Amino acid sequence: MTNLLFQLKVLPEQEDVLYVPSSLYHHKLDTIYFGTFSSTCQIYEAPEAVNEIKISQNLLDLLHLSTHHDVHVYTDEHSIYIGPLIGVLSAGFTGSLLRPIGKRSLLFAKLLSTASMTGGIPFLFGIHHIKWDSGTILGYFYTSSGWEQREVPLPNVIYNRLPNRKTESLDAFKMIKEKLADEYQIPLFNPNFFNKWTVHTLLQKDEAVKGFLPYTIDAPSLDQLSRMVENYGSIYLKPKNGSLGRGIYTLSYCSGQNVYQLCFKEESLIKKTHASLAILVDEVFKTNEREHYIAQQAIPLLKKDNRIVDFRVHTNKNLNNQWELSAVAAKISGGETVTTHMTNGGEIEPLQRVFTNPETRKKIQNLLESTALLISLSLDHQVDGLIGEIGFDFGVDTRGNIWMFEANSKPGRSIFSHPSLRKEDQYTRKLALEYAIFLSKQAILSLEASLP
Repeated sequence: MTNLLFQLKVLPEQEDVLYVPSSLYHHKLDTIYFGTFSSTCQIYEAPEAVNEIKISQNLLDLLHLSTHHDVHVYTDEHSIYIGPLIGVLSAGFTGSLLRPIGKRSLLFAKLLSTASMTGGIPFLFGIHHIKWDSGTILGYFYTSSGWEQREVPLPNVIYNRLPNRKTESLDAFKMIKEKLADEYQIPLFNPNFFNKWTVHTLLQKDEAVKGFLPYTIDAPSLDQLSRMVENYGSIYLKPKNGSLGRGIYTLSYCSGQNVYQLCFKEESLIKKTHASLAILVDEVFKTNEREHYIAQQAIPLLKKDNRIVDFRVHTNKNLNNQWELSAVAAKISGGETVTTHMTNGGEIEPLQRVFTNPETRKKIQNLLESTALLISLSLDHQVDGLIGEIGFDFGVDTRGNIWMFEANSKPGRSIFSHPSLRKEDQYTRKLALEYAIFLSKQAILSLEASLP
């Protein structure tokens, strides 16, 4: 299968005709595919065209194809595949072309613009934009003139960027994802948000990575909480389906006062104490609420200027379906806070601001990278569905050991607000589209194999 990048040029001919360079041409070619649409056509050799494919206006309109993007071209014995068409699935659309998805419009504009580096044709859509009767989607495209809507076929691959677990759990989204996969065989990557306890359970099975995990208990009882505090001095209580540091508590025992203390962040840091652990927990947690939490050993972490430091590490699949480290940054806690999240006053810093010694910095970065790639491979082998990216929260303890606190299948992008991480921001977006291109090629190969 040939896979190259070309510009599309439109011809005024009314016939369904295509002119391709000699590198692509052979006399058996008679069908063109774009997304899930196809058409038979006359395909001719154009020796003078090296990086161009010339397509008649009539064929362009029939396929709902546009010339705004450079495209990858795959060929087999009889067919030529142009695209790929990459659908980015989300929710929260406003109906406005100025900001079609509200405050997240800039984030998606950056993602779609990265196609200038990777090729392919990405667009943004929600489930209400799908027109099942015609097999098309009224998608949002980002061009040099801003946002525009165009009708295109169902895509070759879907990148799931649904914004939260609540939206993803709706029956309508579940049905759509199943229909696209079962009836149209369209691969979808990053199918679900991770559950903290599920991730912990899977990684505990892997001897190569289980040593990076803090001791963790699901739905802890009062006795288990008491023993954990006694053993570790301090523990975290985290919602299994939480994100952005919301709903996290620290529980510790203050021996000087003979009281237990629970800390959590609302408008400000709140500290509650009581001599009875049972009374304290009942005061803070609603009935049966602890069933939705995990309890996790607190680790004595490195500090910078007496502020706790942990690390956000991103990994992505690339064009060759291999995991790469795509970004790493330090997160430094704010004033009085439970976590290092920016929503709790935390700050982002590049590693060189935390580790001024180059040798120490290189050692920590290598440890973070090797651990992130090892855990990425482990999750990739064990989690159902296609994973294209993971965001990790790691800690380094005072002895230099690496600990993994969380893995997120739809990592936030707050670290990229730091000016020094602009290249990493762009690189993670580039890799996401490259992985989509890889999956589309695999889908095409599967389609070829299934044809008589």
